[in-house]
Amino acid sequence: MFFSECREIALVKNMQSNVDYRKLMKESGNLMDSILNKLDKDSKSLVFQLEEIQNQKAGMDIHSVYYQGIADCIALLKY
Repeated sequence: MFFSECREIALVKNMQSNVDYRKLMKESGNLMDSILNKLDKDSKSLVFQLEEIQNQKAGMDIHSVYYQGIADCIALLKY
């Protein structure tokens, strides 16, 4: 729980301070709006399903990298 909260705080700080990140977020939002405006209701649903799956995969990737970092850190400390 502690590590999860620390990660959330780090992400929020990154969003607030990283100009490039904020620019990409705005750009991706604008692109998504443009795409959705051109689609019918069923197609929009498919886009949202794809987005949800991609978010879940990204979360799993972040989780594994994070815990691998902890394992590596512990191994280095033991060494």
